[in-house]
Amino acid sequence: MKLLPFRRVSFETSLSLEDALARLHAEIAAPRARYVLGPIKSTVGSDCEARRFLGTALPDGAVFYNNLNSEPGELWRHNSFQAHTRVRITQSPVGSRVDAVLRLRRFILAFTVAWCILAVLFTVLITLGSLRGEAPGWALLAGPGLLAFMWLLTSFAFAEDAETMERMLRITLERD
Repeated sequence: MKLLPFRRVSFETSLSLEDALARLHAEIAAPRARYVLGPIKSTVGSDCEARRFLGTALPDGAVFYNNLNSEPGELWRHNSFQAHTRVRITQSPVGSRVDAVLRLRRFILAFTVAWCILAVLFTVLITLGSLRGEAPGWALLAGPGLLAFMWLLTSFAFAEDAETMERMLRITLERD
């Protein structure tokens, strides 16, 4: 498992460019949302067409936002840590080349940066207090601990969905 909230995936398939695009576009359902808001999670409506992805089909590939359907035909779970994915398919000598960039959404990146700024400010305040003798020296570890916790939380939450997205792309475009 990679501890980075960004991933680039590239692989080649024996399908022609047109066949690969057609196969990918056939697995994209129109986003029909029916929100059920609860105290912990929200879900969006079922994919009655049992397709793998929700997103936008583009002439050279597709874009998927927060919409990975790991159980086709079931309810999608809304998860802000899911990968924002941009897939491009180009012609290659063997068939076609698939390049996908998976990254966190901007909202989550902004939230992570804000959390990190607060942790740095907390560390500075504890350091100033320690220099004046008002705070114990071991409290200096709290800021870096918060930074490490946020990094691990963000990376682990992203990594699972990124691996699922990569696997589903490979299944869709490499099966014969």
